[in-house]
Amino acid sequence: GAEVNALRLHPDFIFLELGVNEKTGKAKKNIGIDEIREVTHKLSLTPMSASSKVAIIDGAEALSLEAANALLKTLEEPSGRTFIILVSKDRELLPRTVTSRTQVVRFSPVRHDEIEKGLIARGVGTEAARELSAAAFGAPGLAITWSSDDSAMRERERAFAEGLRILSSFDFDKIKFVEKEIPERSAGGKERALELLDTWELIFRDMLFSSLGAGETR
Repeated sequence: GAEVNALRLHPDFIFLELGVNEKTGKAKKNIGIDEIREVTHKLSLTPMSASSKVAIIDGAEALSLEAANALLKTLEEPSGRTFIILVSKDRELLPRTVTSRTQVVRFSPVRHDEIEKGLIARGVGTEAARELSAAAFGAPGLAITWSSDDSAMRERERAFAEGLRILSSFDFDKIKFVEKEIPERSAGGKERALELLDTWELIFRDMLFSSLGAGETR
């Protein structure tokens, strides 16, 4: 939204995520050492308008080994009031040299009714807010993204329905599906595997809540 774009322009705030290859138009495989060196350089400077400097590295599991090593000194001895936030779906995907120098903060799923209220406050209609909050499974960021990108939510619903069909099929069909979706030695196979596991985890979670008689995340 507008507030996010304004924050990214703040001189004392740094946001880094996996970039796009300008030649191919596809996402890069890693966050490289040059990008991290630029971040650490900016963090070493005196804040311009705030009392602190903040850097967020989204998708930190994509840090190359060289980039992660380049970040270590700043993690150990940040200059002044500096906050470095590494965002990752799975802590185990980060080098141990990095995780040993950081504090883990876990974000639990947000109640559906709280997400619904937040969406309505952003101008989303009541029915749409209810649908989005239920589909997001406690992740407000997803609900906010989908509220402005209907095609992304429709794709998630398609993946969810397909996942439910596959998980309900025979083991042979499951194996054939995985072989088709993640061919051996395929580029991006790891990322696709993680996407499938995320979807299947949500399906199992939904089935568990339903079996317990709970229609939403509490």
